[in-house]
Amino acid sequence: MAGVQDSNRYFIAPEIPGLARRIPDSGSVRREQQLKKIHSMETLLLGFDLQATSFTGAGVVARNTLLELLERPDVELILLREQRIELRSDTGQDLLARFDRQHRELMAMAEQNPGRLLTLNNASVLLKGAYPLFSPGKSKQFRGGRINLLNFVFENTVFSEECLREMRTRFDGIVVASNWCRSVLNARGLTNVRVNHQTVDPDIFHPDPEPVSQEPFTVFSGGKFEFRKGQDIVAAAFARFVTRHPDARLLALWHNPWYETMLKQDYFQGFKNATSLPQLNNGQVDFKSWLVQAHGIPAENIVCPGKIENKQVPDLLKRCSVAVFPNRAEGGTNIIAMEAMACGLPCVLSRNTGHLDLVENANCLVLQEQAPIRGDASGTEGWGESSVDELIDRLEFCYTHRQELREIGLRGHQFMRNRTWKRHVDRLVSLARGDFS
Repeated sequence: MAGVQDSNRYFIAPEIPGLARRIPDSGSVRREQQLKKIHSMETLLLGFDLQATSFTGAGVVARNTLLELLERPDVELILLREQRIELRSDTGQDLLARFDRQHRELMAMAEQNPGRLLTLNNASVLLKGAYPLFSPGKSKQFRGGRINLLNFVFENTVFSEECLREMRTRFDGIVVASNWCRSVLNARGLTNVRVNHQTVDPDIFHPDPEPVSQEPFTVFSGGKFEFRKGQDIVAAAFARFVTRHPDARLLALWHNPWYETMLKQDYFQGFKNATSLPQLNNGQVDFKSWLVQAHGIPAENIVCPGKIENKQVPDLLKRCSVAVFPNRAEGGTNIIAMEAMACGLPCVLSRNTGHLDLVENANCLVLQEQAPIRGDASGTEGWGESSVDELIDRLEFCYTHRQELREIGLRGHQFMRNRTWKRHVDRLVSLARGDFS
């Protein structure tokens, strides 16, 4: 790959795979002609930095975004992260094999030019943001010669001046997944912020033609186990609820691949409704023993599936009666909550942060009481502490109003039908072309 060094910038000539096929280095006149042809075709060269997986919310978003982009004839991808995901077809696997060589060459160039910013000529770049700004890896060395976007979903509201300056000067647009994230950044003087809501795959998450039996009454709680997800609130509420309704069950899908690291960092000190934390047992987090020993919930009333792939989640959701999310904060709109809504499972949502973008036309039950987060927690502007008593009240309503509950679930499903990955990627492509309207 040829390039021309200029100060602390390194401008990549477009002979890398993906660009070479479009803009061969065969003379300036011919190059200009080909560039005009490319622009007339409106082909978008897009550097893609999100990491696709099947086990985390962010990974599932990246996976579905990548799959949709691969199918678009007007987009040619430059993968800035190695991708190992299940695709929809053998063609998709062939595409990833072709991108592998491109990715290795780009990473080699980054390694050979440590600390330099590398420009992908004629391309736009979407970098993955992670608090305080970038995810680890060499991809942050790349910028687009056309448009630069930062995909930034965050909950921590404390930003250094250096971080804010980088967002303001390096990026044409900051792409966030909720209006709350946009308001946080707007309040800090950033005006180049655009919302692009996440969604779910309707081919996987949808109601069954014949509803699955929801007996016994089963409460679903999902999301990786951590302070902001509020599993201590769920445990405290269900512990009291099950004494009134011994037939009720709690299905806790709480797998957290980073739990041991978070435990060492005293990450869970803000839990208000638990005097202890789950322990590791043979490398796995023993949520069931914690619910039994710390909260007094009978073992037979608890189901803990452990780590499962995203495509297995619908079967669990459809066995449940209601899903509860007393989350303290969501930078996006909560992937697992949207998956539940898409399946027609009625949801109880805390009225704070990203959840606010899901609440519409009685499509869910809402936890209205949102106390400010107190104690040692910092960066929690706009977060909310849900009331255990109010969550119990919502569960009581659900238990005794099954017909109304089904109607709420149907409205949630209808709401999610309007959110598709095509719509999400259409918005992303428009932003990458420079349309910020």
